[in-house]
Amino acid sequence: MHTKKFFLSCQSEYKKIRAGAEKTIQRINQLKGSEKHLGSTLKIKKEELAKDINTDEFEVMQDELKSLNGTYVDVVHMMAELDERYKHDMKLLNEFEKEYKEDFYDLFDADAKKYQKDFLEILSAQAFTLDAQLWNQAKGSKGLRAHFHKSGISGEFNTRTYLKYYLDTQDSSKATGDNKKLFELYHYLVSLQKEHIMIVLGDVSDALELEGIIKKEDKVYEVKAFIDEKSALKWAIKHSVKVLILENILSKMSSATFLQYYKKYVLVIPKIILLGESKNSDLYTIHKLLSRGASSRVIVQDIKELLSDKKT
Repeated sequence: MHTKKFFLSCQSEYKKIRAGAEKTIQRINQLKGSEKHLGSTLKIKKEELAKDINTDEFEVMQDELKSLNGTYVDVVHMMAELDERYKHDMKLLNEFEKEYKEDFYDLFDADAKKYQKDFLEILSAQAFTLDAQLWNQAKGSKGLRAHFHKSGISGEFNTRTYLKYYLDTQDSSKATGDNKKLFELYHYLVSLQKEHIMIVLGDVSDALELEGIIKKEDKVYEVKAFIDEKSALKWAIKHSVKVLILENILSKMSSATFLQYYKKYVLVIPKIILLGESKNSDLYTIHKLLSRGASSRVIVQDIKELLSDKKT
């Protein structure tokens, strides 16, 4: 409803009618106060006039009462006119809303579909980051490690691993209520299992070639290559990048400058393969340093090592 009102408030004609209706209702409320005050005064004056009917002041008081009564009638008449005007304006507003209703929903639906995917991806990435941070702290607990070992739970310390351990003791075909939701959550987490790998190089041909080779090597990898640093950062914000393959000299900046922006805008810390010379940096650890002419086979092997190494 608030979004609908915002849309309608952008229409100049609607704004004009709405403003007029608001001024009318304000004036009516003011006149109601005047009517109440005049009504009380008239009552008092009539009582006084009835008592002083045989006095010298009677005619003066009678003229005052007529004048006051005329004012009261004018106020009541003006309130009636304003009430009719307000009803007319509200009718126009309702007709205006009906006329633009379809236009509003068409625009809203289009924008909703446009941004829904982006919002879901951002929320998913944020949820993944929170999960990773919580489990990263939890794995420092000796009690938790002992529990995992005693229970025979193997794999990374994360929600997916723990859910699998619990759900292996349950029958999915008979699951109801919360357990059914947990099975749905687990399958969703499994669907996000693909390892996100981002390539940022200075040459478009090199970037696309490396992207194709890595995708061909293992379909579990979600690989995206960029030469535009800004687009790369936008993609990294929405996806949990596990491995970042970065060239020392990029299209518009150096790798060091790119990592400064990466640190500022992206929450998830990736494992980095740097192609070219490396300068000491406090921002990120360079896990693999290769020459710019390193073969794709070597790069793919290093990716596998980084993704399988739980300590790095």
